[in-house]
Amino acid sequence: MEFKSDFFGRIQSLIETFGYVGLLALIALALIVAIVSLVRGTGFTLFLLFFSYALGGVTYGGILYMATVARWGLLVLLGISVFKGYIAPRPAMLLIYVYAILGFLYTPFSGRLQMYCVQQSLLLLVVVFAVSSATSGYINSRQKLETLFKMGIFAAFVWTATSIVFVRGYMHATTEWTRFGTEDEMGPVALAFSGAFFAPMLVWGVIQNREKFWRIASVAILVPFVFMLFLTAVRSALFGMLVIASLPLLLMHGKPGRTIVIIVLIGVLLSISTLLVFVILPERADLLLGRLFEASTTGRMEIWRGGLDMVSRNALLIGRGIGSDALSKDQIGHGFHNSYLSIWHNTGLPGLMLVLLFIAIYTKKAMRTIRNSPSREYSDISKVLLGYILGIAAVGLIESVVAYPARSGIVMLIFAAAAIDRVEALIAEEQALDAFDYTYLDEQRAVCEELGEPDYEWG
Repeated sequence: MEFKSDFFGRIQSLIETFGYVGLLALIALALIVAIVSLVRGTGFTLFLLFFSYALGGVTYGGILYMATVARWGLLVLLGISVFKGYIAPRPAMLLIYVYAILGFLYTPFSGRLQMYCVQQSLLLLVVVFAVSSATSGYINSRQKLETLFKMGIFAAFVWTATSIVFVRGYMHATTEWTRFGTEDEMGPVALAFSGAFFAPMLVWGVIQNREKFWRIASVAILVPFVFMLFLTAVRSALFGMLVIASLPLLLMHGKPGRTIVIIVLIGVLLSISTLLVFVILPERADLLLGRLFEASTTGRMEIWRGGLDMVSRNALLIGRGIGSDALSKDQIGHGFHNSYLSIWHNTGLPGLMLVLLFIAIYTKKAMRTIRNSPSREYSDISKVLLGYILGIAAVGLIESVVAYPARSGIVMLIFAAAAIDRVEALIAEEQALDAFDYTYLDEQRAVCEELGEPDYEWG
């Protein structure tokens, strides 16, 4: 089946797969989900959004098309429902709003890709508003943020389960290696990142010691999760979101013994994965492992040189619209494989500066919340969020995960930033309560007791 990347192409693919009767059934299901989402609020919708991203690499049965169209609908639902508990964005969050608006303003310069860029720009505007507002509105306590992490753990389970179900059909051999993913060029990358962005939440589930069920579940999921991620041979997903993103939580954790156990566990899992590859795919094991652990950039240096030349000629200051980096396949024969080059081409130098400043500010804010955390729970949450910022920023150097609003990279970056703002606010509220002087209230209550008057006004 031909893969269509734009929104209307996905709709057409759904019709080709399920027919008009099936499409009507899907629309009816979507209406039911919409009603439930609007009644239940942003938490349920965020859960479904995570679920849709977990299915983002499954191409069998039209699941990928359904998941993609569902994301558009869920993001719109989030945008509608957030007005009930809307929280105005912090000044730092406005940077990403300006970036999204800037991308939309540049769409007239996108040439033959104008319609596609309009769709991508609109989606980015919806993503920025819906994800930041919904996350901020939903997180009114530490427990609510932990609930979102549990949703991520469930999404990791869904990705792992579907990967295991389709592993035989997705194992394919090219002229160089055997890897897990579809035959499409971006198949293994898309498949890997549809699960990898939930890895930090999974590690948090193993580290936390407040809820035994989620710790046991996280350990049980982590084993096959790492192996399936290993089989994709996507180094940026494996090392960026599983290793780099987990470093703040592992290295700064208050219990070094548990940290050592987790690091050893991940090392053992990687070793077992290597052994299983040799057992399952002996004829291709060396090539697959060479792909995974090789030190080369697999031709990216040449791609980046071509991309930098293309940007300097076409979009040094003025961008060409969100999604216009797709022109790189015609001009340099490949995608940019770099989020920052893609962002530069799409939104010019001003857009690139906005995104880099956004990442730098939230890295600093996350580190500040770690220092100011009044409890280990808040500290661990802040370390997970810092890991998200660092991991996504690192992955962005070799993959365009942050440049595409339809993928989970930009969604998880905005989610982490909005969560950092809420954690900072919740910590400030707790510190203000702790610092409040109750002496005056106690004195007034004592006066009321002497006079025999009720003290509810003072309570």
